Amino acid sequence: MREIFERLKLISNAIKIGDEESIKLQVDRLKSLDLDDEVQKIVDDLMEDSYNQSNIENYLARHNRSIVEEDSVTVELKSKLKVLEREFQELTHKKSEYLNIVEEFNTQYSLKLGTIIRKVLSLKRGIPYREVADKERKLKSIKELYLKEKQELEKLKSHIATLESELSEVDEFEDRYDEIYGELQSLKRELQEREDSLNQKRKIVKKTKEDMDYDPKYQEYKETQNDYEEFKNEYREILNEERYTLTPDEKIEIKRLFRKAAKLCHPDIVTREMMERAKQITQELNIAYAKRDLSKVKEILSQLENSKGFDAISKKIDDKEILKFKITEIKTKIEELKIEIKEIQQDETYNTIESLDDWDNYFDEIKESLQDEYDRLKEELFKSS
Repeated sequence: MREIFERLKLISNAIKIGDEESIKLQVDRLKSLDLDDEVQKIVDDLMEDSYNQSNIENYLARHNRSIVEEDSVTVELKSKLKVLEREFQELTHKKSEYLNIVEEFNTQYSLKLGTIIRKVLSLKRGIPYREVADKERKLKSIKELYLKEKQELEKLKSHIATLESELSEVDEFEDRYDEIYGELQSLKRELQEREDSLNQKRKIVKKTKEDMDYDPKYQEYKETQNDYEEFKNEYREILNEERYTLTPDEKIEIKRLFRKAAKLCHPDIVTREMMERAKQITQELNIAYAKRDLSKVKEILSQLENSKGFDAISKKIDDKEILKFKITEIKTKIEELKIEIKEIQQDETYNTIESLDDWDNYFDEIKESLQDEYDRLKEELFKSS
């Protein structure tokens, strides 16, 4: 209705100044809209060059109030959406901060304690391995024998196939036929015996493997081995990560700049056509912040501030139904964020962080405890050797 009202106003003004070109342009635009009978009659008259301005003015006068009321509803919806967008941004930033704190703590934990943790895990896998090493060597030995015999059996099958092919080409009444036939029968008997023998060996390998797999000590060894390999790979990745060391003042600054930049490009509150670009910039921003790359965060913020940036949905949309949908949608996202934030706050690592006044003191205590464990494991391993 708003568009119809505004186009009729333009036509009324065009009639006053005799601008027929503008009248025809607006009539063409009106024809593509969903018109009621009254407006359709006005359009029909205009198409016949009957410029009855009084009919247009009467229509505008009667509908002016409803248009104003419609504008008031739209403004209220836009204002409500804007408030929700702001709340969503605040919660998103809060979640990001919590996750960044946990990630930074875990990274520092690995950097400060990685060496001693790896040494402890290495000894932990060594102790149960001593108790299962003989079983593992036995399994490896009988499996190798089984595979070797299986390979020999395949050669025998191939030789038999060759003789069968040769036999098919020999005259069955010749002496050569009897020779090949006799050899084939002998080899087939041998094949059957070796297949039976191989199957018995397969069962032995299977039973040995099952016994070993269900051995508690072997399971303990596999778990400690997996723990060691997993930590070793994670520790290597952390050591190879590009990270920047910041002063206390720089840490405060990067946090402030990140927060400011994140508000300018959050993909969940921008218009659809800008969403992919906003996602890309947000990803770059998050990576830079995770690395503590202050210069990169500054660069991204500068680009956002010096460009047109991204308009929030509440600024660009005027359709009441779309606004209502977006309000419902962002309310759902806000509730999801609140749940995610609560889960982070209940996480054991986060609660540990919250209880600490000094990370370095905590890491020193853990390191001392790990060193004691390493010494104990080393002594235990030495005694069992």
